[in-house]
Amino acid sequence: MKKIGNIIKYLIVFVLNLLMFFFLHGYFNLVILILLILFPMVSFFAAYMVNRRVSFSFRGPRESMHIDDMFNLGVRIKNDTLFPIINAELTIETENTFLGYKGKETLNIPIHAHTEDEILFPLMSEHLGLLHIELKKIRITDWLGIMDFSKKLDDHTEISILPFSRVSVEPDLSVVNTGMTEMEESKKKGHDYSEVSEIREYQPGDKLQNIHWKLSAKKDELMVKDRESLSSSQILMLVELYNNRSVIIDRIISAAYGVAVYFLQNQIPFSLMWWSIAEQDMKSRSIDNTSDLYEWIMAVYYEVLYSDATMGCDMMRRLSLDGSRFLVICEAKSVTGSALFNYEGDVEGIVTE
Repeated sequence: MKKIGNIIKYLIVFVLNLLMFFFLHGYFNLVILILLILFPMVSFFAAYMVNRRVSFSFRGPRESMHIDDMFNLGVRIKNDTLFPIINAELTIETENTFLGYKGKETLNIPIHAHTEDEILFPLMSEHLGLLHIELKKIRITDWLGIMDFSKKLDDHTEISILPFSRVSVEPDLSVVNTGMTEMEESKKKGHDYSEVSEIREYQPGDKLQNIHWKLSAKKDELMVKDRESLSSSQILMLVELYNNRSVIIDRIISAAYGVAVYFLQNQIPFSLMWWSIAEQDMKSRSIDNTSDLYEWIMAVYYEVLYSDATMGCDMMRRLSLDGSRFLVICEAKSVTGSALFNYEGDVEGIVTE
C-alpha cells in the first residue's frame, strides 16, 4: 500500500510538471522533467548495487550473560559503494534452543555511502538457555520508496544465558552434614554412583544397570558402561530437568546454581547429576570450581527437557541398589524427604528418604 502511494505521488508530480512544460515551454520545467525521468533509474540502480555489495556481521558478541543482564550487541554494516540508502530493514531472529522459544526483530536502519558503521542491538533474555541469534535478511528500499531488493544473510552467534549473578539460597547446614555422613556410610555398603569412563562389550559378571541399552540396540550386542567411582565424601546433587508451562526449569537451574556456588565457597565436595533423555543414562559431573559449574550448565542446555516432575529422581532410585539418599533439586512438594532449602516458593532442595 505504501509503495502504491509513493508511485501515485511520483506520477502526480511528473504529470503536473509535464503539463506545465507543455503550456509554459520553460527550460526549468524541461530540466525538472529530465530529472524526473532519470532519477528513478538512478534510485533503482543505487538500491540494486547496495543490496549486492553491503555486508552484515556480528562484532565482538559476548559468549555468556546473566539472566538479569542487558547489553548492546554490535552489528557491523559495511557498504563499499558510493550510494547511501535511507531505508533498509534488517531482520534478526532469535531462538532459545533450550526452551524452544523464538522471536523476530526488524530494525529500520540507514546505510551510509562507502563506509563501515555499527548499530547496537539491545539484548536481554527473560529465560535461561542457549540464545541463538541470526542475521536473517536485509530489505533495501530505493530512494523513491517504490522498489525493494532483498537478500538472505548468514551470520549468527550464540550466547549462553546463565542464572542470576546473585542467587539467594540459604541451605540448612545440618541437613548437608547429614547427607555427607550418609554418603560415606553408603560407600562402605557398596554404593556405586559413578561417572562413565568408557563403553565396552558386555562381559560375564557385569552389572545389568551398567548396560547401555540404546547403544546395544544399535550394535545388536550388549554394551556396558565402565564406571569410575566418585569420591566417598561427595554430595550427589540431582537436578530435575523438568519444565512446564510456567517455565519452572529456570528456577530449578537457578537454585542448583546457587547451592553449587555455596558449596564451592564453603569447600563442600559435590557432584551434579541429571537424567539424560537423549542418552537414556544418568550423567554426572564433579564440580571443583566455577569453570566446572559453567561446563555443567552448558551440557544441560543441550539436553531435552521432560514433563515428569520426578523422572530424574525415579531413575536415580532405580540405579541405586542400596537405596542411598541424595540431594534433589525439584519442584516443591514433588519429592518427600528432608528439606535443605526453598527457592522462590516453588523449588526445593530435598535430601531423599
